[in-house]
Amino acid sequence: MVRLFLLVLQLLPNFIYYYLPTFSYMRRRNRVFLPENRENPFILSMIIDIAEQGHCQLPWKGTQSSFKDPFKQMIVGVKEHGFGVHLFPTINTVRKGANLILYCIDYVIERWKLRNKGIYPTEIYIQIDGGPENANEYLLHHCEHLVAKRMARKILLTRLPVGHTHEDIDGCFGVIWKYYYRYSNINTFDEFRDGVKQAFLDEDGSQCMVYDWLMVCPNYKIFYDTVLDSRLSDLHKGIYTVFTTYLT
Repeated sequence: MVRLFLLVLQLLPNFIYYYLPTFSYMRRRNRVFLPENRENPFILSMIIDIAEQGHCQLPWKGTQSSFKDPFKQMIVGVKEHGFGVHLFPTINTVRKGANLILYCIDYVIERWKLRNKGIYPTEIYIQIDGGPENANEYLLHHCEHLVAKRMARKILLTRLPVGHTHEDIDGCFGVIWKYYYRYSNINTFDEFRDGVKQAFLDEDGSQCMVYDWLMVCPNYKIFYDTVLDSRLSDLHKGIYTVFTTYLT
């Protein structure tokens, strides 16, 4: 018994560090599938990440060849649980950063609203990784702003520990890469869009929205810099982040 107790004490920090945040995320994600939410949707749950440029460049000439000067395409992927995948392709006119992530989150919220009789969700769950475009004070402040504007009553933002961020959004990027690996000639954006949509249907029947190239992006920072609480950035200095903002 003593050895078992000592073993539990030894493994407990690893369990808290790696598995507890994952279990918590899965429990929140699964709330989307509750009967009450299916009948009258009030929960929006999403996970967001950015795909590697090498896995989505255009034109694509296969793994044994290359194009001299391809588009430097980058894709922000948002998996909306219970609905499908949103892909936001950009080229080098839009920088990777907080503004881009905030725009994609807002766009997914608006799409959810359009599908649900023009009503915003009551609860929003957002899962991110530790990249600087995600783990910053602007995203935390934006969550507070959305609640203050009554676009949600509660927003829960979580960041998994460093080195333990392979979640279901990575599987979505894997579907894109399998599509690329299967074909040796993808020349245009339309071919890319149609092929990726079909790849998700073939994979598990899920919907995939591939939007047009995002050429410009709102500059949220200009509006937030004057009112931003710099102490918010301290919340990202821990092993993982759990941030909740809600109306009282």
